[in-house]
Amino acid sequence: MTNDIRFALRQLLKSPGFTVVAVLTIALGIGANTTIFSLVEAVLLRPLPFREPDRLVWIANPDLGGEGIPGLTGNANFRDWRKLNQSFEDLAAYLPSFSDRIDLTLTGGGEPVQVKCAFVTGNFLKVLGVQPQLGRGFSTEECQRNGPRAVILTDRFWRRKFHAALDILGRSIEINKVSWTVIGVLPMSFDFSSIFAPGSREVDCLRPHLDIPGYDNMGNLMAVIGRLKPGINVPQAQSEFKVLNQQLEISHPERGRFGAQLSPLREQISGRFTRPLLVLSCAVACVLLIACANLSNLLLARAAARGKEIAIRCALGAGRWRLVRQTFTESLLLSVSGAILGLLLASVATKTLTQLQAFGIPFLTKASVDGAALAFTLVLAVVSGLVFGTVPALQFSNEDPIGELKEAGRGSGHGRRRVRLRKALVISEVALACVLLVGAGLLMRSFVRLLEVDPGFRPEGAAAWRIQPNRQFAARDGEFMFYDEVRRRVEALPGISTATLTDKLPMDLNDVLHVRAKGQSYRQGETPIVFARFAQSGYFATMGIPLLAGRDFDSHDAHFDWREPARKVVIVNERFAHAFWPHKDPLGQIVVLEGPPILPRNARWWE
Repeated sequence: MTNDIRFALRQLLKSPGFTVVAVLTIALGIGANTTIFSLVEAVLLRPLPFREPDRLVWIANPDLGGEGIPGLTGNANFRDWRKLNQSFEDLAAYLPSFSDRIDLTLTGGGEPVQVKCAFVTGNFLKVLGVQPQLGRGFSTEECQRNGPRAVILTDRFWRRKFHAALDILGRSIEINKVSWTVIGVLPMSFDFSSIFAPGSREVDCLRPHLDIPGYDNMGNLMAVIGRLKPGINVPQAQSEFKVLNQQLEISHPERGRFGAQLSPLREQISGRFTRPLLVLSCAVACVLLIACANLSNLLLARAAARGKEIAIRCALGAGRWRLVRQTFTESLLLSVSGAILGLLLASVATKTLTQLQAFGIPFLTKASVDGAALAFTLVLAVVSGLVFGTVPALQFSNEDPIGELKEAGRGSGHGRRRVRLRKALVISEVALACVLLVGAGLLMRSFVRLLEVDPGFRPEGAAAWRIQPNRQFAARDGEFMFYDEVRRRVEALPGISTATLTDKLPMDLNDVLHVRAKGQSYRQGETPIVFARFAQSGYFATMGIPLLAGRDFDSHDAHFDWREPARKVVIVNERFAHAFWPHKDPLGQIVVLEGPPILPRNARWWE
């Protein structure tokens, strides 16, 4: 075997051009497959970082998906579910809307730092089966309205801001000038953002959700997770919740219509990415097959040039198995060399992909070329080497040394059989390439159609960024003046035609309002719910949103702070107008707000 390897190395070094092309070809194929495998392994194959994750269930509200997020449920419904169900050991929840909307600033110990907190129920970590690497979870007292203020840091934030200080437990930190006590640090394996909020800003800490009556009237806030009791499956729990919700709707009609759709937590987190990743895996597998067919062709061409040499070796006593083994040795050397280079390419590509936040893929930041990827690459290298070495090996096993020498004497370097094999390989390459081209064309067509969808505004030439002052204002007027000054300075920049302020961008989360037209009445629990946004004058011109009738806001209509309007006016969309006044002119009509939006704009209110 050692002699075969040495001889194969000498033969490959004699043809450096062929060797370089072959190694690069297989490196691209293996590198692409290893990169995609790293993503698939992280997103679909790797177990969730929780205790007994198969017992964790996502409980979604399919009827009303509060503030644009499908599946959220109300505080009161969650409380009753937790109290009355018999299928789960316990239910927990987190509040995605709070985490994305409330502006928090960490002060003390240097420059102020913006932080993002995830609001969770006190039993959230216990239900998931996550044990902090330092400290503990939230206590019952810390989840009360006037209880001790406690916070749990994520591992990344603890290392970045506090340099992994082991004495962090019990230390007080100031968030919006309010002292909070650090009671724990999450384990490195539990990245809240990567699991529950992929693509969004990284979560720095967890804070307890306070179960107070005021939250019951604030719409659908909570993403609910449950841990099934041993021996209970999802269909059984689904049947129980169907009956439970019917009873709750009868006893609490003021809550309106709601339901519960149960599914495994793994399916909720990454299930929608299963098909795209499998399609991508098939595509890169086709690329590798094309590379193998190409290399087989190159090896056949090379064998034709070495026909006389092989014939002489056979005539001198070299057995057919020895020639086959030598051929596989060369192909495996090429494949392993390509795999090593492919691993380097895969490492760079995977690292680049993990730093992208635009995709919103769960566990993307955890993807890496780890032990599983190394094992996959090794298997892929061996299989690839055997695949593209098989055709030349079969050719050598059927070689007639006397006939080859006669053909070589007549100036012919290859026979009809070799020509047929090469033609068959070319046909297979073309067929696989056509499959890839057709698939790519269909995907491109879908992408172009997606780009042609009118979003209702003009994103071309528009830029947006979030403004969060790193200082506190003595009065609200000072904050308004700050925002107005920012807007004036932006509008004065060269190339800026118009600027405005809004609490959120199109396709972002919405506030939820209970609204009725003046003079109309509704039964208890059936007041219409609408999605609302708050904006300054110039919003529609800046976003390129056309007005079908009426006018834009002006400086006399409202301040940026929606709680202090100068004139109470609203602008509604066409669907709203048809629903509330199907046979009337909506201009000048009056709507009545019944109940506050889900979130106030002042984060300090929650403290």
